[in-house]
Amino acid sequence: MSLLTIDEKISQLDATAGPIRRLGIPGYAWWSESLHGLAYATSFPQVILSAASFDPHLWFRIAQAIGIEARAQYNAGQASGMTFWSPNVNIFKDP
Repeated sequence: MSLLTIDEKISQLDATAGPIRRLGIPGYAWWSESLHGLAYATSFPQVILSAASFDPHLWFRIAQAIGIEARAQYNAGQASGMTFWSPNVNIFKDP
C-alpha cells in the first residue's frame, strides 16, 4: 500500500479496480452478484423461497454449484473477478 499514490489508492475503491501497470497489479472486478446463480449459468430460486425449505444442506449445495460455475467462468475468461456477493445471510424466517 505504501507504494501506491493517493490517486492510485482512490482508483482501487471502485467495484471495478483498474490495473496499476507500474507495479504490475492487474485490474480486478470486486463486485459481482450471484444471489440466485450466475448469469448464463444455473438459476436458483430467490432466497426467500430457498430459505422456506429450512434446509442448511440445500444452501450448501447451492453455494457449491455457484462456486464451481464461478470458477469455470473465470477460467474461461468470462469473468474478471472471483468475488461474488451471495447468498443473503439475513434470510427471512416465519415460524
